[in-house]
Amino acid sequence: MKAARIATDFSVTAERVRVLFAIAAIVAAAVVATIIQGGFPVSDNAMFEYIGRAVLHGHVLYRDVWDTKLPPVYYVNAFWQWSFGENYRLHAVAEACIGLASIGLFALIGRSFGLRYIAPASVVLAIMLLLVSDLNSVEMYALPLLLAAVLASRYGKPLLCGIFIVAATTFWIPAVALTIPAAILLGKKHIPAFISAVVAGIVILLALMLVFAGSSQFLNLLRSWPAYVSSLPAPPQQHHHFPILNRIDRAYTAFSNFCYGMIDSGAAVLLAILVAAIRKPSDLAQRFGIVWCACMLLATCGGTRFYSQYFVPLLPALLFTTCAFLVDLKLTRVSVVMLVLAAIFVVPTFRDTSRYWIAVSQRSSLSERIGSALRPVMKQQLSMESDTYKPDLYLSVEPRLRSQYEIVAPSNSFAENRLSMAPPPDITVITTGESDSTPRDRGIPICTRIASPWRIFASRSVSARFASCD
Repeated sequence: MKAARIATDFSVTAERVRVLFAIAAIVAAAVVATIIQGGFPVSDNAMFEYIGRAVLHGHVLYRDVWDTKLPPVYYVNAFWQWSFGENYRLHAVAEACIGLASIGLFALIGRSFGLRYIAPASVVLAIMLLLVSDLNSVEMYALPLLLAAVLASRYGKPLLCGIFIVAATTFWIPAVALTIPAAILLGKKHIPAFISAVVAGIVILLALMLVFAGSSQFLNLLRSWPAYVSSLPAPPQQHHHFPILNRIDRAYTAFSNFCYGMIDSGAAVLLAILVAAIRKPSDLAQRFGIVWCACMLLATCGGTRFYSQYFVPLLPALLFTTCAFLVDLKLTRVSVVMLVLAAIFVVPTFRDTSRYWIAVSQRSSLSERIGSALRPVMKQQLSMESDTYKPDLYLSVEPRLRSQYEIVAPSNSFAENRLSMAPPPDITVITTGESDSTPRDRGIPICTRIASPWRIFASRSVSARFASCD
């Protein structure tokens, strides 16, 4: 009896140590995330911040400034702007807290199923969410709502589960795919109430969007989504060694994007580990996990764009299912091969992540430097055009928009077509090395040293205003 009690006490102590270690590691990951992601925003992060700031200052979403996402992500960023101003380090702290909420909900889901290894799995999820993924993305905001829906379905709360799924859909439309795995947990008796909650929530959401955006802009949103998801983020790849691939260039490019997205997000590593552990499901956790993974993977496949953040909702599903199958794991030749493949995938994931954050840091500093030089002259007075998708420039410089579609034009064919009639800009920013235009074509070069390696040209009528810009 005494020996059994000692063994039990030791086991409890060891479990507490593992949990404390996991918490410490997760907090450390959050601190590092605020350091590497707390600089001046770039890319989509800057887009959300820009529109959030515009909304905070009285501009009307979809009328004065336009993007393809639903309103909540912009209003979250408007709240960050209202709370912290332009102290983007504090924005990153708040966004990291959203990630920590997701990790906590994931741990609660694992504990509700009695899964072992949920503590180390939570650490892995923290690394993936906080250090690999962008904090300020629609998927990151949708994730805690998705996990709350899973937890609600686990405890037989159909109405609450439906509300969480609809709320997640307002950030990330494919979140509706969670209805299938959630229905498995709820059971047959709760399905009618659950489906009613989801359908009613979506109908209310559409009605609110119609009232909020107005009929014309609501229809524009509906038209823009197919145009966006069917376009490629880069020109189709051309092959000289395998010309046959050029006949299916769009499909091949989309497949390549999918593979890169899987690797860069870390999902490829987790999927390989899951395949190594998977077998015929024998309990509810395993059956639910497989369906959860399948639905979240399909949710990313709504188009040809597969940026790494698209796979964020898949990560907890993969980790949960792996934990469910790790009990009595038996190594086979297939599982050993998959584990080796997972180890191989870690290399490009780490390499690409490192390169990405280095590039983000460099671009962040450059955009902030250009903004410091140009904003006093540009602010809401002069217009600007960039040759590539650079919302961080608009955030830093704060120019006068020539059209509500201007900021998204380079990345969305729907918006680009509506920008063609906009007046010429006062400032043109060339961010690629492909243009050999002379100053006469673009205007007068300004801020040459500050903007390097980018180039900025001002029209002759306003170039004198930038005489002091070095």
